[in-house]
Amino acid sequence: PAPVPPTPVVAHLAQQLGIDVDTIRGGGVGGRIRLRDLAPLAATGGRPAVTWSHALAEADVTCLLAPPARAGELLARAALAILRAADGIALRAAGLSVTVPGPAGALTAATVPNATELSVAGLARALATVRTRPDAGPAAGVGGSGGLTVHDATNDGLLAELPIVQPAPALLISIGAPRRKVVPDTSGGGLALSVRQTVYVAAASDPGRLPRDEAVRLLDAAVAALEIVSVGD
Repeated sequence: PAPVPPTPVVAHLAQQLGIDVDTIRGGGVGGRIRLRDLAPLAATGGRPAVTWSHALAEADVTCLLAPPARAGELLARAALAILRAADGIALRAAGLSVTVPGPAGALTAATVPNATELSVAGLARALATVRTRPDAGPAAGVGGSGGLTVHDATNDGLLAELPIVQPAPALLISIGAPRRKVVPDTSGGGLALSVRQTVYVAAASDPGRLPRDEAVRLLDAAVAALEIVSVGD
């Protein structure tokens, strides 16, 4: 607890942000809480900000995009692969959510019910429904457990993005827009150039809820699912 009371201005702002000043110590003289001390705590309700673990991988989706994939298929494939690979850990039990626009341009996580029971095509449709109609039906309920949240950066044409999402998930997976990449090709016995389509798969995880090695393993599962096209998905 801060031994020196905050100024009225700081106390008023902390109350507006939902921060309990009796539970934190500021950086001012005698532990006094300053305005600058409130900023990193604003999104966490006064709890110390989480130090996130980040990872970035690249997936070759040339086969998946020829012919062009269905809308949302990349995100659905990655999500299902992670949920299946997470069998037996708390992440799967917490369920799946997808980012949707929230107040003041922020992103929030909306629950996608029964995700593990859907096919790739079915989950792609469910994701689209939740994202386009965040205020309709039980699928739009905001999940408080913070399991797996997926984000599609292709809508904004971004190659990679890890946005701030509330409620904060244990694992956030984001898929970027496809890009063409020229790579060496020796499959014909000689040396040639081949044009491949790739996407970045970015991950942010909370080490307090999901160990980093587990997060990397799940990221690898997502990449593998995007690179290996299964018949009948």
